[in-house]
Amino acid sequence: MKSMVEISHDFLEANCTEGAICVDATLGKGRDTQFFLSFPVQKVYAFEVQENLIQQAKTIDDSRLTLFHKGHEQMDCIQEKVDAIVFNLGYCPGDTYGISTQKETTLVAVRKALDLLKQSGRMAVVCYPHEEGKKEKESILSFLESREDIQVDKIDNQNPRSPMCILIEKNQ
Repeated sequence: MKSMVEISHDFLEANCTEGAICVDATLGKGRDTQFFLSFPVQKVYAFEVQENLIQQAKTIDDSRLTLFHKGHEQMDCIQEKVDAIVFNLGYCPGDTYGISTQKETTLVAVRKALDLLKQSGRMAVVCYPHEEGKKEKESILSFLESREDIQVDKIDNQNPRSPMCILIEKNQ
């Protein structure tokens, strides 16, 4: 069985074509960033609030990568339309405990991300079942219900202790 991160990657892969612009909204250890960079994309923007994780990511030697030491809620600093966006919410495993994405800033980021997406652009959001993660998931799903310009699919294995993945495609 595939993990929710692998499912998110499978969904986003179709948009990782030559010249694509991609956003890793939650850099962490850089797994999603490396995924994007494994394709002939033009640019990858990555957001992270933790300085130590930004420093680790600077070891990725790829001129297509632009790192932002700021929260994903500030992604409107990107001035071009985007093909693919990934959010891997929660905290960075093995790193500073207590630093986690938050419902308020994540909801702002998802709104801004949808504005950045091109038509047929794709976004994947992996949500985790810790307390803040449950709040994030519910606020995102509630917000997405009001949008008529997207298609949404939820991948959930029905185990309340397991992550879920929200897959979004912007209408043409």
